[in-house]
Amino acid sequence: MPEAQPWRPNTSPKQDELRWLCHPRNPNKPKFVCVSGPRKSSKTFGCMHVLCEHLWETDRARAGIISPTVTSAADGGCWQLITEEVIPHWVAGDFGFEWIDEPYQEGVSKKLKCSIRNRHGTKSTLQLESFRDGATEKEVSARFKNKMFSALYWSEVGTWVHSQTPFDIITDCFRMPHLKRHEHLIDRKSTRLNSSHTDISRMPSSA
Repeated sequence: MPEAQPWRPNTSPKQDELRWLCHPRNPNKPKFVCVSGPRKSSKTFGCMHVLCEHLWETDRARAGIISPTVTSAADGGCWQLITEEVIPHWVAGDFGFEWIDEPYQEGVSKKLKCSIRNRHGTKSTLQLESFRDGATEKEVSARFKNKMFSALYWSEVGTWVHSQTPFDIITDCFRMPHLKRHEHLIDRKSTRLNSSHTDISRMPSSA
């Protein structure tokens, strides 16, 4: 009998390029990835698959989605997309990726969270973070101080973040003690990019 092929998500060739660029086993994986392009070019969908792959491949992953507001992410936005479409698609693959905690709102912090079982048999967690357009350095620092993440997806960063300071503060969160530096990832999506970061890899506009 022919050998069974490993499961793969229903992604386009361009989205597969993005998945491999961000894949933990890619020896040339950059730490920072910026996906830019016109609206309705499936950028968000591709990025959500990247997050799922990180949750699956990374032992005790702790990933976050940063959005201007909780409402914009949860009501038809990236949080709703990943929890109602993309993660269920991976769970349906029936290869071990499965819910541990389906989406819920944490009691004290009111943050939206969920968790899945990864390939290591441990728990990977995803949560939604937000800070308003024009937030001060002090406000951003207060929200992210002492937090640790293995991966972050920063939605529409080019349209609502106007300086490098929030980026610098948030990337200090990449300090999961059991992970090496190169195993962390920040994935930024923008329809309007003005960046001076030389270590950010950009996907073509069709990504």
